Amino acid sequence: KNGTPSIFLTSTDRRFILKTITQDESKSLREMQAGYYHHVIKYESTLLTRIYGHHRLLYGGKNIYFLILGNILNSPVAINEIYDLRGIETGRSSVQDGSLMTNVALKDIDFINKKKSIKLDPTLRTQLLKQLTIDTEFLSGQKR
Repeated sequence: KNGTPSIFLTSTDRRFILKTITQDESKSLREMQAGYYHHVIKYESTLLTRIYGHHRLLYGGKNIYFLILGNILNSPVAINEIYDLRGIETGRSSVQDGSLMTNVALKDIDFINKKKSIKLDPTLRTQLLKQLTIDTEFLSGQKR
């Protein structure tokens, strides 16, 4: 909302990420904290990012809000491409000034333009869609 991009820092063991957030985002997360906790306990296979800490730091007279998150990209398998897919196309490209930006998560339009697809075993597909539905219903029920 304020136009300031989040800062992401990774722990040395790559298990955790520190992400800065806005005051409004912090407030929204505090309001949904109890529901989020119960959701991740009830649904161990949730696709929601694990939040391990939610903090505020006073630095230089300003409040800095940040989260400690589980790093979903911490994998022993080499990751060649990362996509941040949200199901919308407006503003969802990593192309800037006609060139694909490097070292960034690719977005929805990049996925489409590269003619990518996701192929899953039918059982895994069913489980994934079920969990996506459960997680989406939880998020839809949260205050805005």
